[in-house]
Amino acid sequence: MDPLLNKYYRSLTNAYGVRFVSSHGDEGVIDPQLEANLPLSDMLNLRYFLGDGGTRATAFPSLRKIATLDLDVYESTKVWSRAFFSDRLIAYDAEQDFVRLLKSGPGSPFAAVAKDDLDSQPELRSLASKPGETVGTVIVPATHYTLTSNTTSFKVTAPGPGVVVLTEPYVEGDFELTVNGKASSYFRVNSAFRGVLLAGPGEYEFSFRYWPRYFTFSLWLCGFGITLLLLWLGSAFKYSQREA
Repeated sequence: MDPLLNKYYRSLTNAYGVRFVSSHGDEGVIDPQLEANLPLSDMLNLRYFLGDGGTRATAFPSLRKIATLDLDVYESTKVWSRAFFSDRLIAYDAEQDFVRLLKSGPGSPFAAVAKDDLDSQPELRSLASKPGETVGTVIVPATHYTLTSNTTSFKVTAPGPGVVVLTEPYVEGDFELTVNGKASSYFRVNSAFRGVLLAGPGEYEFSFRYWPRYFTFSLWLCGFGITLLLLWLGSAFKYSQREA
Protein backbone atom coordinates (compact mmCIF):
# COMPACT_ATOMS: atom_id res chain seq x y z
CA MET A 1 0.00 0.00 0.00
CA ASP A 2 2.83 2.46 0.84
CA PRO A 3 3.94 3.16 -2.77
CA LEU A 4 0.37 4.22 -3.63
CA LEU A 5 0.15 6.90 -0.93
CA ASN A 6 1.70 10.29 -1.59
CA LYS A 7 2.14 12.82 1.21
CA TYR A 8 -1.16 14.59 0.57
CA TYR A 9 -3.19 11.38 0.51
CA ARG A 10 -1.50 10.16 3.69
CA SER A 11 -2.12 13.51 5.38
CA LEU A 12 -5.82 13.28 4.50
CA THR A 13 -6.27 9.71 5.73
CA ASN A 14 -4.35 10.46 8.93
CA ALA A 15 -6.47 13.54 9.62
CA TYR A 16 -9.63 11.52 8.98
CA GLY A 17 -8.48 8.71 11.25
CA VAL A 18 -8.50 5.93 8.65
CA ARG A 19 -5.68 3.42 9.11
CA PHE A 20 -4.24 1.20 6.40
CA VAL A 21 -2.44 -2.10 6.57
CA SER A 22 1.18 -1.44 5.60
CA SER A 23 4.75 -2.41 6.28
CA HIS A 24 4.96 -0.05 9.25
CA GLY A 25 4.38 -1.68 12.59
CA ASP A 26 2.56 1.32 14.07
CA GLU A 27 -0.34 1.17 11.61
CA GLY A 28 -3.44 -0.98 11.90
CA VAL A 29 -6.37 -1.89 9.71
CA ILE A 30 -9.08 0.24 8.16
CA ASP A 31 -11.44 1.67 10.78
CA PRO A 32 -14.26 -0.90 11.06
CA GLN A 33 -16.90 1.78 11.75
CA LEU A 34 -18.27 2.13 8.26
CA GLU A 35 -20.80 4.79 9.16
CA ALA A 36 -18.04 7.15 10.26
CA ASN A 37 -15.99 6.44 7.15
CA LEU A 38 -18.79 6.75 4.58
CA PRO A 39 -18.22 10.47 3.79
CA LEU A 40 -14.60 9.73 2.87
CA SER A 41 -15.57 6.57 0.96
CA ASP A 42 -18.18 8.50 -1.02
CA MET A 43 -15.66 11.19 -1.97
CA LEU A 44 -13.22 8.46 -3.08
CA ASN A 45 -15.88 7.00 -5.43
CA LEU A 46 -16.26 3.75 -3.47
CA ARG A 47 -19.69 2.70 -4.67
CA TYR A 48 -20.10 -0.90 -3.51
CA PHE A 49 -19.79 -2.57 -0.10
CA LEU A 50 -20.10 -6.14 1.11
CA GLY A 51 -21.77 -7.34 4.29
CA ASP A 52 -22.79 -10.62 5.85
CA GLY A 53 -26.33 -11.56 6.78
CA GLY A 54 -25.96 -9.89 10.15
CA THR A 55 -25.26 -6.45 8.75
CA ARG A 56 -27.65 -3.85 10.18
CA ALA A 57 -28.52 -2.00 6.98
CA THR A 58 -30.73 0.45 8.88
CA ALA A 59 -27.57 1.89 10.44
CA PHE A 60 -26.46 3.09 6.99
CA PRO A 61 -29.35 5.01 5.39
CA SER A 62 -27.27 6.03 2.35
CA LEU A 63 -26.61 2.36 1.46
CA ARG A 64 -29.14 0.23 -0.38
CA LYS A 65 -28.97 -3.51 -0.81
CA ILE A 66 -28.75 -4.49 -4.48
CA ALA A 67 -27.97 -8.22 -4.23
CA THR A 68 -27.96 -11.13 -1.80
CA LEU A 69 -25.29 -13.66 -2.75
CA ASP A 70 -22.68 -15.34 -0.57
CA LEU A 71 -22.43 -11.85 0.88
CA ASP A 72 -24.91 -9.00 0.71
CA VAL A 73 -23.97 -6.29 -1.79
CA TYR A 74 -24.77 -2.66 -0.96
CA GLU A 75 -24.52 0.45 -3.15
CA SER A 76 -23.93 3.96 -1.84
CA THR A 77 -26.52 6.46 -3.02
CA LYS A 78 -24.26 9.42 -2.19
CA VAL A 79 -21.08 8.39 -3.98
CA TRP A 80 -19.37 11.31 -5.73
CA SER A 81 -18.54 11.36 -9.41
CA ARG A 82 -14.92 10.60 -10.27
CA ALA A 83 -14.78 14.08 -11.82
CA PHE A 84 -17.20 17.00 -11.58
CA PHE A 85 -17.61 20.75 -12.09
CA SER A 86 -18.28 23.18 -9.23
CA ASP A 87 -18.95 26.89 -9.55
CA ARG A 88 -17.58 27.57 -6.06
CA LEU A 89 -14.51 26.86 -3.96
CA ILE A 90 -14.50 26.55 -0.18
CA ALA A 91 -11.36 27.87 1.53
CA TYR A 92 -10.08 25.94 4.57
CA ASP A 93 -7.10 26.33 6.91
CA ALA A 94 -5.84 22.85 7.83
CA GLU A 95 -6.51 19.19 7.03
CA GLN A 96 -8.72 18.84 10.09
CA ASP A 97 -10.90 21.67 8.77
CA PHE A 98 -11.34 19.85 5.47
CA VAL A 99 -12.22 16.65 7.32
CA ARG A 100 -14.88 18.55 9.30
CA LEU A 101 -16.33 19.87 6.04
CA LEU A 102 -16.49 16.33 4.71
CA LYS A 103 -18.06 14.85 7.83
CA SER A 104 -20.56 17.61 8.58
CA GLY A 105 -21.68 18.36 5.02
CA PRO A 106 -24.87 17.11 3.36
CA GLY A 107 -22.95 14.42 1.48
CA SER A 108 -23.04 16.12 -1.90
CA PRO A 109 -19.82 16.92 -3.82
CA PHE A 110 -17.95 20.16 -3.22
CA ALA A 111 -14.59 21.70 -4.11
CA ALA A 112 -12.29 23.05 -1.41
CA VAL A 113 -8.78 24.49 -1.46
CA ALA A 114 -6.28 25.16 1.33
CA LYS A 115 -5.81 28.86 2.09
CA ASP A 116 -2.05 28.51 1.59
CA ASP A 117 -2.68 27.30 -1.96
CA LEU A 118 -5.28 30.02 -2.46
CA ASP A 119 -2.75 32.69 -1.50
CA SER A 120 -0.35 31.43 -4.16
CA GLN A 121 -3.06 31.33 -6.85
CA PRO A 122 -4.98 34.62 -6.73
CA GLU A 123 -6.96 33.68 -9.86
CA LEU A 124 -8.97 31.27 -7.68
CA ARG A 125 -10.09 33.96 -5.23
CA SER A 126 -13.15 34.98 -7.26
CA LEU A 127 -14.63 31.51 -6.70
CA ALA A 128 -13.76 31.21 -3.00
CA SER A 129 -16.50 31.22 -0.38
CA LYS A 130 -16.69 30.50 3.33
CA PRO A 131 -17.71 27.01 4.54
CA GLY A 132 -21.28 28.08 5.38
CA GLU A 133 -21.92 29.80 2.05
CA THR A 134 -22.35 26.81 -0.25
CA VAL A 135 -26.13 26.86 -0.67
CA GLY A 136 -26.92 26.96 -4.38
CA THR A 137 -23.55 25.59 -5.49
CA VAL A 138 -23.82 24.17 -9.00
CA ILE A 139 -22.35 20.68 -9.43
CA VAL A 140 -22.14 19.01 -12.86
CA PRO A 141 -20.83 15.41 -13.12
CA ALA A 142 -18.30 14.59 -15.83
CA THR A 143 -19.14 12.22 -18.69
CA HIS A 144 -17.44 10.20 -21.44
CA TYR A 145 -14.63 8.77 -19.32
CA THR A 146 -11.71 7.05 -21.03
CA LEU A 147 -9.25 5.34 -18.68
CA THR A 148 -5.96 3.71 -19.68
CA SER A 149 -2.92 2.56 -17.73
CA ASN A 150 -1.53 6.11 -17.51
CA THR A 151 -4.25 8.49 -18.78
CA THR A 152 -7.64 9.71 -17.60
CA SER A 153 -9.87 11.59 -20.05
CA PHE A 154 -13.41 12.94 -19.62
CA LYS A 155 -15.77 15.70 -20.70
CA VAL A 156 -17.56 18.41 -18.72
CA THR A 157 -20.29 20.84 -19.73
CA ALA A 158 -19.66 23.95 -17.63
CA PRO A 159 -22.54 26.43 -17.15
CA GLY A 160 -20.11 29.19 -16.17
CA PRO A 161 -16.72 29.85 -14.59
CA GLY A 162 -15.64 27.38 -11.94
CA VAL A 163 -13.34 24.46 -11.23
CA VAL A 164 -13.26 20.85 -12.30
CA VAL A 165 -12.27 18.31 -9.66
CA LEU A 166 -10.72 14.95 -10.53
CA THR A 167 -10.55 12.60 -7.56
CA GLU A 168 -7.20 11.11 -8.48
CA PRO A 169 -4.05 11.83 -6.42
CA TYR A 170 -2.35 15.17 -6.88
CA VAL A 171 1.39 15.10 -7.62
CA GLU A 172 2.93 18.41 -8.64
CA GLY A 173 4.46 18.36 -12.10
CA ASP A 174 4.03 14.64 -12.71
CA PHE A 175 1.00 14.87 -15.00
CA GLU A 176 0.54 16.50 -18.39
CA LEU A 177 -2.90 18.08 -18.78
CA THR A 178 -4.64 19.15 -21.96
CA VAL A 179 -7.97 20.96 -22.06
CA ASN A 180 -9.63 20.86 -25.47
CA GLY A 181 -6.30 19.75 -26.90
CA LYS A 182 -4.26 22.61 -25.40
CA ALA A 183 -1.71 22.30 -22.61
CA SER A 184 -3.02 23.53 -19.28
CA SER A 185 -2.18 23.49 -15.57
CA TYR A 186 -3.78 21.96 -12.49
CA PHE A 187 -3.72 22.62 -8.75
CA ARG A 188 -4.37 20.76 -5.50
CA VAL A 189 -8.01 20.58 -4.45
CA ASN A 190 -9.97 18.66 -1.79
CA SER A 191 -6.79 18.04 0.17
CA ALA A 192 -5.13 15.46 -2.10
CA PHE A 193 -6.63 15.61 -5.58
CA ARG A 194 -6.50 17.57 -8.84
CA GLY A 195 -8.39 20.69 -9.82
CA VAL A 196 -8.56 22.73 -13.02
CA LEU A 197 -9.75 26.33 -13.28
CA LEU A 198 -12.30 27.18 -15.98
CA ALA A 199 -12.69 30.79 -17.03
CA GLY A 200 -16.16 30.48 -18.52
CA PRO A 201 -18.97 28.26 -19.80
CA GLY A 202 -18.55 25.72 -22.55
CA GLU A 203 -17.90 22.13 -23.55
CA TYR A 204 -14.54 20.95 -22.23
CA GLU A 205 -12.53 17.79 -22.82
CA PHE A 206 -9.80 16.99 -20.29
CA SER A 207 -6.94 14.55 -20.56
CA PHE A 208 -4.42 13.83 -17.80
CA ARG A 209 -1.34 11.82 -18.75
CA TYR A 210 1.12 10.52 -16.19
CA TRP A 211 4.56 11.73 -17.23
CA PRO A 212 6.92 12.27 -14.27
CA ARG A 213 8.67 15.64 -14.35
CA TYR A 214 12.15 14.14 -14.72
CA PHE A 215 11.17 11.31 -17.07
CA THR A 216 12.12 13.20 -20.26
CA PHE A 217 15.51 14.10 -18.78
CA SER A 218 15.98 10.46 -17.75
CA LEU A 219 15.25 9.32 -21.30
CA TRP A 220 17.82 11.74 -22.73
CA LEU A 221 20.35 10.63 -20.13
CA CYS A 222 19.67 6.98 -20.97
CA GLY A 223 20.05 7.69 -24.70
CA PHE A 224 23.32 9.52 -24.07
CA GLY A 225 24.61 6.58 -22.03
CA ILE A 226 23.66 4.08 -24.75
CA THR A 227 25.41 6.25 -27.37
CA LEU A 228 28.60 6.35 -25.30
CA LEU A 229 28.42 2.59 -24.81
CA LEU A 230 28.05 1.97 -28.56
CA LEU A 231 30.95 4.32 -29.32
CA TRP A 232 33.13 2.53 -26.78
CA LEU A 233 32.18 -0.89 -28.18
CA GLY A 234 32.94 0.35 -31.70
CA SER A 235 36.35 1.67 -30.63
CA ALA A 236 37.13 -1.55 -28.77
CA PHE A 237 36.20 -3.63 -31.81
CA LYS A 238 38.40 -1.53 -34.14
CA TYR A 239 41.31 -1.77 -31.71
CA SER A 240 40.96 -5.56 -31.48
CA GLN A 241 40.92 -5.77 -35.29
CA ARG A 242 44.18 -3.79 -35.53
CA GLU A 243 45.82 -5.97 -32.89
CA ALA A 244 44.82 -9.09 -34.83
